[in-house]
Amino acid sequence: RAAQSPAANEKTAFAALNAACASSSNKAIRDALITWANHYCAAEIRSMEDLVRMSPSQELTEQAKSLQSTLFNPLSGTLFDSAQLRALTKKLRQAKRVASRRREREVKYQLPSLYKS
Repeated sequence: RAAQSPAANEKTAFAALNAACASSSNKAIRDALITWANHYCAAEIRSMEDLVRMSPSQELTEQAKSLQSTLFNPLSGTLFDSAQLRALTKKLRQAKRVASRRREREVKYQLPSLYKS
């Protein structure tokens, strides 16, 4: 079975994000985060600015801002915590999966209307 690219598959994008977090390369983390967020968010994400504007999670927005600050403001003195991002994306991914399964169950077992409206 051929490996899929992160752009085409959320699971692969998540694995790439985890690998980038483990490498502690902020540029690699940023690129992998954008790719994963494109799967996670309803809107298309092409940049960190898109992620900050359209993220459904305030925590993810704060992580994105922190990463941007670390990348582009070396005098800020803040270090980016990739372990925190890794834990957050895992939590968000699980919550989305649970919500998706719940929606699927509701649709599957939804009764048809008794009366025509």
